[in-house]
Amino acid sequence: MSVAQYLTLNNEIILHSKEIQNWLNQFEKEDQPVIISFLQELTFITMTSFNKIATQELKSITKNSNGNESDILYKYSKCCKHNRNNKYGIYSIRNLDSKIDSIWQKDGSVIPRPPGKEGSENITANIINNLCKNRKARHLFDSPSIGEIKQNKINNIILFDDNINSGDKAKNFIKCFFNNKMIRSLYSLHRFELTLFSISMHSSAKNNILNNFRSIKGLKKRLRFHYIFQPENNFYRKEEIMSILDKLRSKIKIANNFKCGYNNIVTTVIFEHSVPNNTLWILYYKNKEWNPLFPERRIPPSLMSHIKKQSLPISENPISKLHIEILKLVRRRYRNAKSIAIQLGYGPDYIDMILKELADLGLIKDRRVSEEGLKLLKKKEDAQASIQSNSLDFSSDILYIPRKWREK
Repeated sequence: MSVAQYLTLNNEIILHSKEIQNWLNQFEKEDQPVIISFLQELTFITMTSFNKIATQELKSITKNSNGNESDILYKYSKCCKHNRNNKYGIYSIRNLDSKIDSIWQKDGSVIPRPPGKEGSENITANIINNLCKNRKARHLFDSPSIGEIKQNKINNIILFDDNINSGDKAKNFIKCFFNNKMIRSLYSLHRFELTLFSISMHSSAKNNILNNFRSIKGLKKRLRFHYIFQPENNFYRKEEIMSILDKLRSKIKIANNFKCGYNNIVTTVIFEHSVPNNTLWILYYKNKEWNPLFPERRIPPSLMSHIKKQSLPISENPISKLHIEILKLVRRRYRNAKSIAIQLGYGPDYIDMILKELADLGLIKDRRVSEEGLKLLKKKEDAQASIQSNSLDFSSDILYIPRKWREK
């Protein structure tokens, strides 16, 4: 499976974008290089890439095994021990009204989605619908009722959201999902397993979700998480950025739970269709004293168009920037997918997939960089050194590039 394209803010975009420059002018001049360093850490996922990677990952998760192969969920599911013809029910995680305590109606069907715009929920629901209506996907079911789960012997449930950062939305949906005696009974009898899938999942979300479901027998041990990105709060120049935010908060009235982002969580993954409220509040918060870069948690169309035209993609087939970063870590004796995933902020399953791609390309062998891989790294590093020697002055107050990036 090829790696989808994700975009970043390069120097040209930052210098020539009116939106970014107007936004930066709200900061004191000496603080702007620090803020620019954070902008350069952002990863933008376009609508096209989101649809592509979400569909690919769902296909990968729900791919039934053939011969000696084993599907992703097989080894986690007791109910699949003697059944490799797994069937999957896929639900879009919704932001439910506080008055709703269960997603199930009396007849066992899922409560209908309210009319009107629901943002990312519409997008994830459409991805599920398009995947399940494929004739070759007879083992997939879009939001099946309790009756359909029993009748079709669906033994894997997948709950899908675009991003899970605080975990509050997913936690509430899971609570409402299990608020039915038949569902709890089926789960306790190991008739189905549960997977939480998201493109981006913050590390703190797992604990928030698991610590609230001790009453559901086995959930803490059996619930599986599947994700691509795993953002952390340890972003570059964090202390300096937090100091700048403290200064701004003394001038701008803002809620206490917005020290960083919502629930004091910071994600650097930004979607074209929706800006998470868990990124730094300076990007999307608006009042009389502050104009955000992404008003109403949306990327202005003119800025998004500029990013698509000028930004250098993180992924370029067949060798992407992510492939190179993983090769560097393997050269530094990072041997397993989990340790590499922690360093890069991706899901271990995704990293494991790319490690296999690198092995297929002959760039690693036995989880060590091959001679071909070493030649490729040297070529890339020589090219980077050449670019840096001809680049703009790094000490400029207008343009800032993090020191650790210059050393690569």
